[in-house]
Amino acid sequence: MGIFSTATWIYATQNRRLVDAKISDDEIRHIRQESYIEPIVSLLAVGGALIAPWGWTATLSVGLLFAYLIYFALKRSPEKSSQ
Repeated sequence: MGIFSTATWIYATQNRRLVDAKISDDEIRHIRQESYIEPIVSLLAVGGALIAPWGWTATLSVGLLFAYLIYFALKRSPEKSSQ
């Protein structure tokens, strides 16, 4: 689901096909970066499940922790660039 959501966002924002012209390039890039988190964590969880049956749980738990850390880092980064 996350991969298709990311692909849809990239398609919609390419040359501003399906988004409002008022949305800034920084906001488009920020949303795109956030959309990468779900597919990455899911793929890591699948990889963990291939290694061991309990591996998906461990990978998903650690992946969600990293996803939140990445999310908050991305959330703060535009504020720093505007100051």
